[in-house]
Amino acid sequence: MRKSKKEAETVSTYLGPGVSVTGTIAFKDTIRLDGKVEGKIIGGNGTVIIGERAVIHAEISAAVVIIRGEVHGTISATDRIEAYPPGCISGDVKAAVITVEPGVVFNGKFEMVNHKVPQETPIDIPKIPLTGNKAKREGKVI
Repeated sequence: MRKSKKEAETVSTYLGPGVSVTGTIAFKDTIRLDGKVEGKIIGGNGTVIIGERAVIHAEISAAVVIIRGEVHGTISATDRIEAYPPGCISGDVKAAVITVEPGVVFNGKFEMVNHKVPQETPIDIPKIPLTGNKAKREGKVI
């Protein structure tokens, strides 16, 4: 199973599979959830990792959201959302970057927000002198 860049970082808060929370979870840095959550998950500039054993019924808001478990609700990320199997998402997702690996079940809609399309760099094309008949037609004799 491939880990994302953020998963390799240190998890500052962990809620294991035996934990059930109803209400609002507000956090900084990185949190990993493997239990049950009902309510809101608010991470500001942080990262939330939804583990394979997690069952989440919540509105999620963070910089980065990584999903490997079950999520029911709206997910908003200021940076990106990543979903990996055996993840299951039932709800709408909003982020600048959204990655969904094959094997993830998704029911909802995607919305790309604040996505910046790279601008093409203009290419300086050198001018080639006209020769022959074309040069004569345009009045440029070489």
